[in-house]
Amino acid sequence: MNHFDSKAAEWDDNPVRVENARKIAAAIRAAVPLNKTMRALEFGCGTGLISRELFPTIGNILAIDLSSGMIAQLQNRIDEAELKNISARCLDIFTDPPDGPFDLIFSAMAMHHVQNTDALLDRFAALTAPGGWIALADLDTEDGTFHDHFEGFIHHGLDRNELMKKLRVRGFSQTAAITAHTMHKNGRDYPVFLLTARKPAE
Repeated sequence: MNHFDSKAAEWDDNPVRVENARKIAAAIRAAVPLNKTMRALEFGCGTGLISRELFPTIGNILAIDLSSGMIAQLQNRIDEAELKNISARCLDIFTDPPDGPFDLIFSAMAMHHVQNTDALLDRFAALTAPGGWIALADLDTEDGTFHDHFEGFIHHGLDRNELMKKLRVRGFSQTAAITAHTMHKNGRDYPVFLLTARKPAE
């Protein structure tokens, strides 16, 4: 997490990153029927760019990340803006999972940093309430040029269709995927998908 800790203070200064978060949040609002009764979890929240976009339409958001630096920045923004319905925690979803269930689990640009994505999907499925939603945004499979000079584990994007299949295997339905945004970096275009799915109500 040293990379993200060192970048935390300036994370929100990148307009490309901020615009990507806004586009993803807008796509989530369009795809998922958000309401003020929802209890939501954001995985890999960073400084909470997505949570800070969505909080007016969700009852309560727990934002989690492994980077203590990112969580500290988010907590500062929560305190400054008095965002009563967002709480931030530095935790590992595998070793210290939050108390579920959640009506919505969302994540943006975080899954490609997780080595065992199958285990992560298992954890998401276990934490999703019956009738709850999952909304995952990430890079489409790319050639490895998006992350230049990054030290640490990374997938070179993810296959949206393969992820939909894996969610259906885990009992989710109403699976759909769209291109939420296209990021422009180093003269290249990198599509960002939003995948949504719903866990059947019991």
